[in-house]
Amino acid sequence: MVILWDFYDTIAARQGTKGGWSACVWELLHEFGYTDVTIDQVRPFLADCFPWNHPTLTHSDFFRGMEWWKKMNLEFERIFIDLGASATDAVILAPMVGVRYSDTEKWIIYPDAINTLERMIELGNQNYIASNFFPELTPIIERLGLTRYFGNIYTSGHIGFEKPHPEFYKYVLTDLNISPSEALMIGDNYKADVIGAKEMGIKPILVHAENIHDYPIYSKDLLGVFELI
Repeated sequence: MVILWDFYDTIAARQGTKGGWSACVWELLHEFGYTDVTIDQVRPFLADCFPWNHPTLTHSDFFRGMEWWKKMNLEFERIFIDLGASATDAVILAPMVGVRYSDTEKWIIYPDAINTLERMIELGNQNYIASNFFPELTPIIERLGLTRYFGNIYTSGHIGFEKPHPEFYKYVLTDLNISPSEALMIGDNYKADVIGAKEMGIKPILVHAENIHDYPIYSKDLLGVFELI
């Protein structure tokens, strides 16, 4: 069986929080002296600025010919200004967001991740990452010491489509030369990982997230997935 794994908030996360990007912006604002801004004020500005917030759009439509980070740094500049930073500071701060987010010193691997990945391999399964992420996910996984657990790393930043877009899943299935029935998707995002996979005929398992949709194939932790395969 081919196991497709979401990455962020499924296997690892920045400081174990749901607000990784917001935390980066907030930290940088405070370091530049904008200490009156709260993280709750930051979060709404990042709720709609990423390509995965618009999964019906192709990257060609979303980025309009710009490179991933050029487009996003312009977005971050706007966000910093809207949060009260000067235009001069915003230009300096914008590219620092991605650097800060990618600093794996501030990341954690979930406690049950390693044992689960190792056991999957012992049982004869193959692990692959299938994640909505910026193009440089591979170096992050390398720095976290997780590379050996995965046959390949598929990220929307390279594929050009975001989960749950069917073209994301089609790309992965085609590249692996497998049918949907040969794959299993494990992730924390109901829309991207469960709905997207189901629509492609891939069996999904929801993990870690609060199961507000009462999805029956659900486990609070990763080790519980073996009972659901």
